[in-house]
Amino acid sequence: MKRRFAFFAILCAPAAGVVACVGDDTVGPPNPPATDSGAADSTVATDAMTADGSVGVDAADVSAPDAADANAPDALDAADALACTLTVDDASVEGTLCTGVCTNLASDPANCGACSDVCEAGALCSSSTCANIAGSLEGLEWLLPCSSAASGGVCSASNPPDQSAILNGASNATYAVTLHFQGIVEQKTYAPNPYDAGPDAGDAGPAYPVAAGTNASMFIENATPAGDGFNVYELDVSAPAQTIYLNAGTSNIYYLFPLDYVVTIPITGGATVTLSANTIDGSEISNQGIDGGAIGVPGFFDGGAYDGQFIQMDVVSVSPE
Repeated sequence: MKRRFAFFAILCAPAAGVVACVGDDTVGPPNPPATDSGAADSTVATDAMTADGSVGVDAADVSAPDAADANAPDALDAADALACTLTVDDASVEGTLCTGVCTNLASDPANCGACSDVCEAGALCSSSTCANIAGSLEGLEWLLPCSSAASGGVCSASNPPDQSAILNGASNATYAVTLHFQGIVEQKTYAPNPYDAGPDAGDAGPAYPVAAGTNASMFIENATPAGDGFNVYELDVSAPAQTIYLNAGTSNIYYLFPLDYVVTIPITGGATVTLSANTIDGSEISNQGIDGGAIGVPGFFDGGAYDGQFIQMDVVSVSPE
């Protein structure tokens, strides 16, 4: 079967360096560019046709360099600029620069998963996610308010209910929990601790955690309260078993001491932490310092002086041991 073909001629005439074609309203360069403007690769990026169907160059050819172009950095280029190397347990680990410091986003609670993503107090950064481990301990308090007007620097007071909290986390894991204690208390004599702050060759046993800060010597373990009427402030941990006292010093001093110290103690996942305060004789030293004036603790009670004694415990950080 024979077919008929029709041929149409398009008359073109040169005009000032371009080709003008009859029947086409688009004017294009005689030789379309072979690559994108500024492209670093060698692939041909021009389309064979313009949007109206004639040979030419469309907007995408000259304005959209691809990811390989040297002058169009992609997201990987930005990440490369922040790459760094950490040494962990004698092994090299890929890290990320956050504010000029090389860190591991998978485990840094100040940069958890991304720079400046901070985990809340008591949370551990694990696999780039914040996990609440010790948040239940945050803000626990020993509060012993005066229940009568002070007389001779002494007021009546009652023992507050014990407070308890459970440390989250794996039951087979022990965590290093850094705690911050702030408050005003009277001192209490405790029987000498058989272990010094060590560790050194003279220690009879393990070295116990040592606090740092204002009146840090008032933090003591493995001791026995004297049998007098001065207050006892006690922190008990079920695992590993620990009994800690927070106001160690000398009984029979009739003014209060500010405390503001930090200490790191081991606590096992699932352990119970208990706070207790005991006035022993139903009375306590009222809020007065060595100069006779009331003691205020910045950040507490709207800047005023508390009518009595108190300690607040906050969580600074937690990390696996």
